[in-house]
Amino acid sequence: MPGCGGTSVRSGHVIHVLTSDRGLDGGSQPDEPGINRLLHLSPDFGRRPGPAWQFVFARRQAETHNQKCLRALAQQFHPEVICIWNLQGLPRSLAVEAESLPSIGVAYWLAGYSPAEPDEYWLYWSAPTANPVVKPIKQLLSSLALSIMRSEGQPITRKCNTLVWSASSCAIKESPTAPCQLMPRSSTMV
Repeated sequence: MPGCGGTSVRSGHVIHVLTSDRGLDGGSQPDEPGINRLLHLSPDFGRRPGPAWQFVFARRQAETHNQKCLRALAQQFHPEVICIWNLQGLPRSLAVEAESLPSIGVAYWLAGYSPAEPDEYWLYWSAPTANPVVKPIKQLLSSLALSIMRSEGQPITRKCNTLVWSASSCAIKESPTAPCQLMPRSSTMV
């Protein structure tokens, strides 16, 4: 992401990037003006122990940490708008937190993971396993984990204040795992 943060000379805008700490050794922050590598991936599939352990012992702490980082940077820099480019590896509650900040607009880049999709923990616990030894254990733990997440209001149902789409190229599809999705009717999107 070199060159992403700082001041845009042409437009005069100051841009600050809040991103994950993925790939950093021991939490050391590289010298990248305007880039804040503070967010914790959750689940972090590259970390051991894996997602099941992280769900039980680290999920809520990572979510709380990420929300605090977003609020702290918003208080420090007073942005006019927050652009959420990608939520992969981050809880969707981070988008809800951004939308709750007063006097700050939120824009989404919807080419990747969108705030309308369930987060990675939901997808992990909903996915079947091919390992016959692990299958009964995961089924039992999945029921418990999904129940916990439902009690926390997951998956988060998005309230779209503004939705721009072409009726000829998209349809809205609802499902239990992703309550609000835009589905292309053809290969051409407007």
